[in-house]
Amino acid sequence: MTIYNIKGTNGSGKSYAVMAIMGAYGVVESVEVTRPDRKAPTVIGYSCKDGDLQNLFVLGQYKTTCGGCDGFSWRGSYLWIFERIREYNRIYGNVIYEGMTLSGDRNWISGLSYEGLGVEAIYLETTLEDCHIAVNLRRAEKGKEPLEDFSRVDCKYKTVERGKPILTEREVPWVLKTRDTIVPYILEKLSE
Repeated sequence: MTIYNIKGTNGSGKSYAVMAIMGAYGVVESVEVTRPDRKAPTVIGYSCKDGDLQNLFVLGQYKTTCGGCDGFSWRGSYLWIFERIREYNRIYGNVIYEGMTLSGDRNWISGLSYEGLGVEAIYLETTLEDCHIAVNLRRAEKGKEPLEDFSRVDCKYKTVERGKPILTEREVPWVLKTRDTIVPYILEKLSE
C-alpha cells in the first residue's frame, strides 16, 4: 500500500505517466464528489482495478493532456487534497497524485510519511529543454502561440529540485525516473 507522488515541472511528463498507468488497468471508473468550491458533484479521480495489478486510486482530473490536481485550487485545497489521499489510501491501498502545484510540496508529503503511510516521491528527470518543447507542443495542440519566456517554468523546475535534499533529510523515500522508466517502474510495483 503506497502513496505515489509524481514530481516534475510543466511539461516533464507527469500527466502522461499517470494516463499511461491508468491505461494498463482493465477497469477505470471516474469518482465524483462535491468539492468545497462546487455545488454539484464533479470528477476528482479514478478507481483502477485489474486482476493482475493492485487496486489503485488516481487523484486528479485527466480530461485533457494537462491533468492532475492542478484543477483543485481554492482556499484550503491542500488540506482537502491530503484528506482525499488518506481516505482513498484506506479504501484502495495505492494512490497516485501529481500536479505542478504539488510538485514543490515537501511538508504535506512529509506529514503522510510521519503518519506511517507508505509514501514514495518519484521525481521525473526531464531536461528543461525537453520541458520547454513539451509545453509548446501542448500549447500548439490548443491553438495557442508558443511560449517565448520560460522563466516561470524554469523557476518551478528549481522549486521542484530543491525538494530532493529536504525529503532526504526528512527520510521520505524518493527516486529519480525518466519519462521512459517511470511507467514500467510503477506498474512493476503495482504487480507485486
